Amino acid sequence: MRRLSLVVALAGAGLLVACGGGSTDTTPTSSVGTTNSITLTGVVAKGAALAGASVTAKCATGSTATPVTTGSTGSYTITITNGALPCVLEAVASAADGGMVLHSVAAPGATTTTANITPLTELLVAQLTGQDPAAYMTSAPASSLATAITPAKVGSAQTAVLGTLTAAGIDTSALSSASMLTGPLVAGSGTGYDGVLDTLAATLTTAGTTLTELTTTVANTSAGSQGSNTPVAESSNPLPANLLLLPQASNCEALRSTNYRLIKIASSANATDTSPFTATETMSINATTLTATFGDQSTMTLVANGNCRYTLPEGDAAVSPAGVMVIRHMVGADDDTVGTSDRGRYHLIVGLPVQSTLTVGDLAGTWNFMGMDREVTTIPVAGTATIAANGTITGGRCFENTLATADANCTPESGPFPTIAAHADGGFTLSSGDASDPWVDRIYAVKAGNGELMLLQINNFGEFSFGTRQRALPLPAVAASSTTYTVLVDPNLVAGPAMSSSSHTIASVDGSTVVRNSAAPGDAATHPETLVYNDARIGYLTRTGSATVRPFHALPLLGVGLTALYMPATAAAPAFFALSVRQ
Repeated sequence: MRRLSLVVALAGAGLLVACGGGSTDTTPTSSVGTTNSITLTGVVAKGAALAGASVTAKCATGSTATPVTTGSTGSYTITITNGALPCVLEAVASAADGGMVLHSVAAPGATTTTANITPLTELLVAQLTGQDPAAYMTSAPASSLATAITPAKVGSAQTAVLGTLTAAGIDTSALSSASMLTGPLVAGSGTGYDGVLDTLAATLTTAGTTLTELTTTVANTSAGSQGSNTPVAESSNPLPANLLLLPQASNCEALRSTNYRLIKIASSANATDTSPFTATETMSINATTLTATFGDQSTMTLVANGNCRYTLPEGDAAVSPAGVMVIRHMVGADDDTVGTSDRGRYHLIVGLPVQSTLTVGDLAGTWNFMGMDREVTTIPVAGTATIAANGTITGGRCFENTLATADANCTPESGPFPTIAAHADGGFTLSSGDASDPWVDRIYAVKAGNGELMLLQINNFGEFSFGTRQRALPLPAVAASSTTYTVLVDPNLVAGPAMSSSSHTIASVDGSTVVRNSAAPGDAATHPETLVYNDARIGYLTRTGSATVRPFHALPLLGVGLTALYMPATAAAPAFFALSVRQ
């Protein structure tokens, strides 16, 4: 059996995520002349018309001298002398409508154009700019608008927003051939554009989500927001946008009614280096009834056992704040998706919400990895790799070194490197770049609501690693508390006898050294643990060992609420990999 492909490939053979229009009411007009002017018209609505709203515009050239006020149907007209498109617009509702603030854009085109301002255009601006729409309205230089707001980019943003809403079960067919910005909008009709707004409002209410939360998530996960190297705070783990619109479990905001891809940390059936990866299946969750339905239509009931934790018929599960499920469950003796040697055992199973919009380009960047190789358990699979936008692995380091080795002192890897490509069944393939040593692994990804991605790479022999973008770990605040649920995996990929839980409170932070007080259920008192953040390598941390504390190395999977850990072997116990869910 070969070693884990990501490791071996890097070692030399390769590498070691309503509204009104057409109104007849007279509306105020802002104008400072009649030559070289542009005119913006439209409807401001949230479902019902937002009468009495104050509308302003900032354009590539010119802006409103004074706001205009919408009429009884929400309609407005703004004329700007010596103005030039494109523009970004803001509408502030009256006190009677709660002071709701919405935004929109007007793309280049005719000197008279329509720009509706609705919750849908709020989402469009977030998708288009990758920013909070209010912040964009305030801070975007007028000189930047011509590049940022083009018909093509606006069209792509609308397609992405409609895709998010459709994935959440919202019927957007009324806008399939109409623009959110310029399409006909009749307030209170309950049909067409107005009907989509009404459905969105009802869906947000049912899901317990606000438009502000949804807008923030759309901005964070849009293409315009990518590329930042800013560390993500440990508490920043929002759900993906489409999950925010789905029904949630009564004991867990993060568990929504959606489809999951289950990846079993086990060997595939009839495993060879190039055979199809089979240790996976799909599961549909009804969060309201806590029922799981599998591809063969068999069902399973989840029994709530605390916050985002569940007891299963033959195991247990926990859900991260980003909606990722960590499951410890018996793999049946008749489960033909896994190799015969891994049947009839408890295994770690990772459930990823199905996301169909991730592309190879989303994986571009530098990544840290941590996992376990069945054949080499004296050190974890832990190293850094760089992925190009076309899926080519362009380099890596540290996979042959211990985690005590500083990044600058790590051994660089040489090619030929493997490549990543989209897979028809979802996720990606990782294929050898060495024709003399062919192999194909799978990579699965999930994007959290803050834009961060997590990768899970696994080969046909069950050897695996988790990946997160290389970031300096942010330090926690003193007195911050959390609870973790953890599944242990031994070198044979057998999961531990139970999912453990621990509570933690940060006692002190001194430079990169953090002391936390921890306790397991039933402990008479807490015990101190010392963690060193960004120890030796950026993005990793170490727990210092003592007479009562077992040391470990860890890779927090930023933005997802999970941590991958490796516990070195001791005289009394083998090495363990662990996956921990933080609540």
